[in-house]
Amino acid sequence: MSNIEWSLSVKGGFLSRINVTANGTIETIETGCSKSLKTPIGKIKRGFGKVNINVTTNILRLGNDPIQQSVEVKGFVFGRLIIMQTFSI
Repeated sequence: MSNIEWSLSVKGGFLSRINVTANGTIETIETGCSKSLKTPIGKIKRGFGKVNINVTTNILRLGNDPIQQSVEVKGFVFGRLIIMQTFSI
């Protein structure tokens, strides 16, 4: 697959002070492989508490409508470390 647009949001934390978004494009990826997505360095300086992590992808296809897929997982932020539930699509 190629040209996969993605967006990532991390929201929540103590007093809802964490609100970070990032997006980009995955040029190519083989079927069955995975890709790590990251927020820009410095966006989450320090935090604490429960967060919701939402990832949305749009697979662009020539001559067809894009395929959109979203997944939301819960996590916990402790300092700069984000611990999240495992998931698969």
